[in-house]
Order: sequence, then structure tokens, then C-alpha cells
Amino acid sequence: MDGQIDKIAIYKMSARVTNFEECMSDKILKNKIVDIETKSLVGKFYYDEIGAVTYKENIPWISFFNEKITNKISGDYLNKYPRGAFFYKIKGTQDFYVSLFGLGADSFINKAMIVFDFGIKVAMNLCDPDNLKRVQSSKVEAIAVHSEKQINNGAKLSTFNIDDEKEFLRKISAKPLPGHKNISVITGAESISVKFSKDDKLSWDKLKSMTTELNELYSSQKYKEIFKNYDNFNILNDKNPLVGELDDILLKNMKQGIIDKIYLTSPEFFDYEKFEFAYNKPQKDKNNEIQRYDELSYSECFERYKIKDTTKIEALKSWDVYKYDIEKKIYTKLASVYKCLVAEIDYKDGKFILFNGRWRQVDKSLQEKVSNYFNNEGVCFEAYNDELLLNNVSIWDVKSNKFKEAVYNEKCAGNNPNIFMFDRSNIDYGEMCDLFSLNKELIHVKRYGNGSASISHLFVQAKYYTDLFISEADARKQMREFIDEDILDVNAVNYQKDASKFKEIIPEKSPNDNDYTVILCILSEQKKALCDLPFMAQYEMYQTHKYLTNNRHFKVKLVNKIINKQH
Repeated sequence: MDGQIDKIAIYKMSARVTNFEECMSDKILKNKIVDIETKSLVGKFYYDEIGAVTYKENIPWISFFNEKITNKISGDYLNKYPRGAFFYKIKGTQDFYVSLFGLGADSFINKAMIVFDFGIKVAMNLCDPDNLKRVQSSKVEAIAVHSEKQINNGAKLSTFNIDDEKEFLRKISAKPLPGHKNISVITGAESISVKFSKDDKLSWDKLKSMTTELNELYSSQKYKEIFKNYDNFNILNDKNPLVGELDDILLKNMKQGIIDKIYLTSPEFFDYEKFEFAYNKPQKDKNNEIQRYDELSYSECFERYKIKDTTKIEALKSWDVYKYDIEKKIYTKLASVYKCLVAEIDYKDGKFILFNGRWRQVDKSLQEKVSNYFNNEGVCFEAYNDELLLNNVSIWDVKSNKFKEAVYNEKCAGNNPNIFMFDRSNIDYGEMCDLFSLNKELIHVKRYGNGSASISHLFVQAKYYTDLFISEADARKQMREFIDEDILDVNAVNYQKDASKFKEIIPEKSPNDNDYTVILCILSEQKKALCDLPFMAQYEMYQTHKYLTNNRHFKVKLVNKIINKQH
């Protein structure tokens, strides 16, 4: 009798796989594997148990596999939690698949051999576009910004407010298209998860027919009708020789210190306030302490791992990043260093981004849209008064032992009666801008370090706070109140400035957009052109400039000021 399984998740394995052993992780290769064969499937089943959980009941997937194995799995799981993996293929075909059962069974699979877009593409092709229930996406900004939005009743993609022109779609859950009455919900990421309707359960024949259908859906192009921009960042197939070539260039750049378009970020969703990070297997130093960090840092990571002595990219895939749970005081592996890397490379007339361990090619039409806008609108870095925004200064902060934009803002505002510093202000809405000039200029400053990470936030905050400045009377009121307070603080850089002049150009009533200029100031150690910036930073700049000038009517200037390395 068939087991009463009501949900199953299926992975497809790479075309490079030629046998079942290549589907398995090293963890289970030396353990006992059970052969399974039906009239249409051939496969291998692995089972084990972990504790300590009190668990004693009939588990549907165990009943299902007990139909085909000689040494039946016991039904007594006291202080144990069962888990298993079924590696299989359809007779007469070459493709390999894996289905996992139980907590932690993903450790049984060789994840390097997964067809990583199998689940998401099947789900996009199979989903009812009016009944999306959950969407996960990521975009490359100051950190990789992960978002998850859920609507219980189901809705169209537009309801989720996903900017799919630039966001990497990672996971969707939805109702299936009409005509699939045997399926209630699908979820697609690396694997495709299918939840059956109430009275419809899994059988061996159904596993075969369902796998065939899902594989056909993976090859379909139907998803492009709804998810029009999914291929803006097309994932390179693991058989594509460009993958190895890009890895070689990446490693060469890292060894030579060419890292202005490389940084580290977490590839997964979690609360940053609850975790710290460690590199390599956590071990105590000479002071009997484990070195932990508040955020992932390229320089700190590769102080631990000697990148200059590295000859193969596989080393980065074997090096680990750990997360430390501050409350529970435990370390768990986050991901490999390679999977935490975000990098951008121009190669063979293409632009490629490494994200979450996968190389993606930026669609040429998206690149052209951005470059054409810059050319048509005359967008470029402009010259700007060196007496207001200083050039060739050090921004080293002695207290924190780091370079900081705040030091630059203090130097610009210090002893300059024409600039008021709002960086570090106590306004409820935020800082509104870093500097505000008597020329009615809202100035936002950000240092360009590694990759788009360092400056993407500049464009986001400029849009957000400029909107607040125009639309929110209370925000302008608090700006005026801060001016009155800060000019009296003997320790403030705004001490004894003429408050009336600045308050006069921050009116109570809504100001006119076109009376003000938004200045986006990027600090760098060398002179930059727009084309020198990572593409994702260019894209953010394009969106910000277009919004501020078209949707609003501000004047916008892009400024590049040089900072030096003096401490």
C-alpha cells in the first residue's frame, strides 16, 4: 500500500552527474545505501536518525519506502528524529533527482551538483499569476538586502511591490494554475516543493509522472510572460565555460588587490542584531578569546585566510564563515567564503555578477537603458566648490581607528558659515541630509569602498529624505529646532552659526522642489567616472536621478571628491 505522503520536495541534479554517488555528500557515501526499483524508477535510499526528540508514531514517508526495502525501518523513534534521502532517475532517461525527508536531510545531498534554478523556474511556470502567496528576493546594496513578503489570500506579483528589474528572485510560493487540482500549493527555490490536495497522496507511479511534468516545466519559457525581468540577471549554467574563466579572473584580482568591486555579505535571511561573525573554524587566540566581528568584512576575512597564497578558487569554497548566536552562545556554519562573496567583472563584452555562489550575466538591454539615460540627460560627475565640499582631505577617525564620512562632514562644516551639518542630528525622521548649504543644497555624502555596497545606500537615502523634506512639515520643524539647539552647543561644529539664515530656507509650508538642489557626493581615493562604478551602483544612481528630476523637480548634481590615506 502506498504511504500517505502529502508533500514532497524535488531537486534536479546537474547534467554532469553520471551516477548516484555523485549526487551524495561525503557524509553518507560510506554508509549503507538501499537500492530501490519500481516499474518506472530506479534509485538509492539513505536513512538515519538524530536525537533527542520524543517521537513515536507512524511517519508517512517511512511507510512509503518500507514498501520497497527488505529490512523495514522500525516505527519506534523514541528520542530520535528520522530523516532520509531518495536519489532516483526515471528508467530510460539520463537525469538524476533527489527528494529529501525529515529535519537536516539536506546534508545528504551534494549541493555542488544541484541545478540551482530548477525549483524557481518550475514554480514560475506552474504558478497561478493571480495567486502568489509568498515572494523572497535579494538586491545588491550596502549589504545584500533580503526581503520576504507574504499574502495569505494570494495576489498578483505587482501587489508584492518587488522591483524585479534589479532584484534577484529567490523563492516563490503560490497556488498552481487551474488544471492542477491534485496540487494545493507549490514552492520553488533550488528545489520544487509540491503540496498535494487533501484527498490526493503520493504513489510511486505519481512520483514518476510528476517528475516528468516538472522537468518539462523547467524547460518552458512561459514564465517570461509574468516574470518579465527574471532574466535581467541570467544565472550561468554550471556547464558554461565562462564560470571557470570568471572564477580565475576573480581569484587573480583578489590576489592582486583589485577589490573595488568585491565585498562580503550574508547569503541568507536572519536578524543581524542577534548574530556576530567568525572566520574559519572558531578557535581561541593567544588571549584565550575567539575573534568575532559585528559585520562581514573583506579585509578582516582575508586577514584570516591568506588569499595571496591561494592558487585555486576551490579554496574559497572550502573556507567557512560562521555566525555566532549572541543569546545562545553557539557557533553554526553560515556558508563558504565563496558563497558570501559579491563581485562584478567585465569580460568578453559582458558584465557578470557573482552573488550567492552563482555567476549571473547582466542583460545588455538593462545596461543600455542605464547608459542611454546618462548620455541623454548629461549625467556625470560635476565640478563643485572646493571651499564648501573639501578636496584631498583625510577622513581618519582616531577614536574608532577607521575612515568615516562623519569626519569629512565635520571638516566641511567646521568654521564654514555657509554649511550646516545634520549628520548625527537627533531628528526623529533621521538625518535628512549630511550637510545643508545656504545655496539651498541638500548634500548626501558616502565613501566609495568595495563594490556597490559602499554607496548604494547613498541613493536610497537621498530619495527617501528628499521626499520627507518636501512633504513632511514636522520633519522641517525638527530641522529648524535642531538648528536652534546646535548653534548653542560649544562642542558642535555648528556652534554660533547664523540660525536665521538656515531656518529661512527651511520653510514651514511645503517648499518648491525646483528651488532646491540635491547633491550626491561620493568620496574616493582616486578620481572616478560613472563607468568606473559597479553596475548595481550605476543602476541605483539612474533610478535616483530619474526620480528626483522627473517625479520630483529637483536639480541634481553628482560630485566626486578625493580623500587621502593619511591617518
